Amino acid sequence: MGRHTSTQGSPLLWVGAEPAQAVSLVRDGLDMGVRVLVLQNTDKAREALATGDFLAEVYSESLSFNVVVSLVQWSLRASMDPIRVRALISSEDSSALRLRAMTGGLDLVYRFPLDNRWLLEDLLNVVELRRKRVVKVLLLESDRLLREHLLATLPVGGLRLLTVESPETLIRQLDEYHPDVILLDPDMTAYSPSLLSRALRSNPAWRVIPIVVLTALDDHEERIAAFGAGCDDFIMKPVSAAELRTRLRRHAARADARKGQLRFSSNKQQTT
Repeated sequence: MGRHTSTQGSPLLWVGAEPAQAVSLVRDGLDMGVRVLVLQNTDKAREALATGDFLAEVYSESLSFNVVVSLVQWSLRASMDPIRVRALISSEDSSALRLRAMTGGLDLVYRFPLDNRWLLEDLLNVVELRRKRVVKVLLLESDRLLREHLLATLPVGGLRLLTVESPETLIRQLDEYHPDVILLDPDMTAYSPSLLSRALRSNPAWRVIPIVVLTALDDHEERIAAFGAGCDDFIMKPVSAAELRTRLRRHAARADARKGQLRFSSNKQQTT
């Protein structure tokens, strides 16, 4: 197993490991070039999640599922980092658990028991893949100045942007461009966010693509209608390019989980 030199600055947080396993995890992590912070107390875990910059979070099956979801939701509110991986270790192997884990905000599920070093290596590989991931964004934007601004700023964060000026062109490009995220700015069109979301969700092939609306209009009823039609997020203008990049990458990462990145890993030893 190689050392992941690009990951040495940030630790990996492990919540709920037994004392003997904790010692082994810290030692194995040091051998692999990654620091592992092991916590048993959930209050201390919340404090760490609120302030720490972690590569990944791992939750042991010694914690109840509701506690895990509570901590994950706390983490998601504290950090929108699209690179961070959140994983559960469980002896249960069922599609129902995977669905509950995904819904609760987890990215990966590993089956217990398993080898510590193999698990750490797999987590680091997922982190590195996410860092290298190019997110394809299909943008509906009829405002020329804003379109040019987004074309100049969003690709800095590993995003590839294709812009269209009308909903009709957007629909035509979906099957050709295969975007990871759809970004809609309907403020200058005759279509509402809810209508656009409903049209996009009408095709089964497009139902897993996140829909993000960028708008200056704070219409509460329309926002509720859009969420009901399948919209995933509303971002109010003005918004910084850094925040927009982060939120788009986060939605793409969650979509990856929905499309199959969420998985159970067998406990068979794997060699490199």
